[in-house]
Amino acid sequence: MKIIAPYIIALTLVLFSSCIKEDIIDDFTATDLRITNSLTSLAVGEQHQFETMYLNNVGLEVETALEWTSSDESVATISETGLVTALKTGTTTITVAANNVDEPISTTTTLQVAEETIIDNTPRSGMLISTSSYPLTGNFTLESNPQNNELILKLSNYELGDGLPGPYIYLSNNQSTTNGAFEVGRVKQLKGDHSYVLNSDEVGINQYKYILFWCKPINQKVGEGEFQK
Repeated sequence: MKIIAPYIIALTLVLFSSCIKEDIIDDFTATDLRITNSLTSLAVGEQHQFETMYLNNVGLEVETALEWTSSDESVATISETGLVTALKTGTTTITVAANNVDEPISTTTTLQVAEETIIDNTPRSGMLISTSSYPLTGNFTLESNPQNNELILKLSNYELGDGLPGPYIYLSNNQSTTNGAFEVGRVKQLKGDHSYVLNSDEVGINQYKYILFWCKPINQKVGEGEFQK
């Protein structure tokens, strides 16, 4: 035991030091308010219930009172709960605001009232970067497949350094922690294009801001990417 214990400690320290750079991890992030189910267009006479997320300063979703307004109520009206009703062809700006918080915040979406309703399922994508001594390169795309209620996370031109113990992928609203994040799963492969299928009942296409690559055994980030439209 006197020989094995120091060996285990030394190995743990090597793994720890190889997974991270010399920086200080700060869980603080800017608060965020987002509409998670925007529309490309809404048909005249139809209604749509907007869904939102308010994220606090560590990226966790919390409930708060919201105020909704429509810039042109002759085109569409919106209720106190975010239910929009299309009245006539045209364009209006829908605004939702969280005012009963430490730092009031608002966001907007442009609503086109037209002949048909089209849900905005625009894919989200970004570029991967390494945050550790392990190289990580490539691009990622998150897209929906409404026919079978799935989201597909695709990695392309991708490569992750070999030898990383327990690499996992997460979707998160805080780039410094997996607390409150969605665990995609263990990394399938270290090089080449591949994908991960997600259940859209568990995760939404606009629900998360970051993709994280995480050294799970010692709880340290090794790479990340930010979702862009």
